[in-house]
Parts: sequence; structure tokens; C-alpha cells
Amino acid sequence: GIGPVTAMQIIEKFSDLAEFRDWFQNGMLDITEKEESQVAENEKDKKWLQKLRRKLTNLPSLSTINESFPDPEVTNAY
Repeated sequence: GIGPVTAMQIIEKFSDLAEFRDWFQNGMLDITEKEESQVAENEKDKKWLQKLRRKLTNLPSLSTINESFPDPEVTNAY
């Protein structure tokens, strides 16, 4: 799964978890340069996104993220 360091980086790079879900669902491998620039503000961020894509692609248990992610009940609890 996704470890604590990667989870914190995802929270830092994406404005919210729904944005991460959309990026993941809408073809993180087929993302256009324009779409990537909305998340990646600089070359360092682009390299991080490439590394994240490789990491997520190699996680068979993470083949999809449900539309209900992030769960509003969990969000409200915190």
C-alpha cells in the first residue's frame, strides 16, 4: 500500500484528496502536459509525479480508487 511518507507527499502536492482521486482515475499514465502542470508547479514536482506514477503502477492492490474516496465520514471526524 501507500506508506506514511508517500501519503504525506500526496497531501502536500494535491489541493485535496478528491483532486488526487481524479488524477488517479483519469489516467495518471495518460495525463497531458497541461493537466500535469496544474499539479506540478516546477520540474521537481514533475519528477515527483513521475516517481509516484511508477510507485502506484507497481501496487496491484491499488488498481482503482472508488468515487466515494475520500470518505466524508473520515474527513468530518478529523
